[in-house]
Amino acid sequence: MSKYASAIKPLLVDERNLSHAWARAFLHVIEHPGKEISPLIISVTGFEDDGAAVEDERVRGALEKALSIKGLCCTNRDADARRLTA
Repeated sequence: MSKYASAIKPLLVDERNLSHAWARAFLHVIEHPGKEISPLIISVTGFEDDGAAVEDERVRGALEKALSIKGLCCTNRDADARRLTA
């Protein structure tokens, strides 16, 4: 258990939109600096008829930009698209 465990409570994010779910988790991390959130549970229930998660492109773009600034972004949409169609 880390020294931050008592300061950070478990986080449950329950959203229909994948981008909104990750945005809530990201904001929680920014507002509660430390080394861990445990447990962090993200539940996404909104899916299109083809099985794709419902997303908000503006929110996803903002998250990717914020992660990139921090040197943490590893998303490659072209690779994602190729993987899904393979």
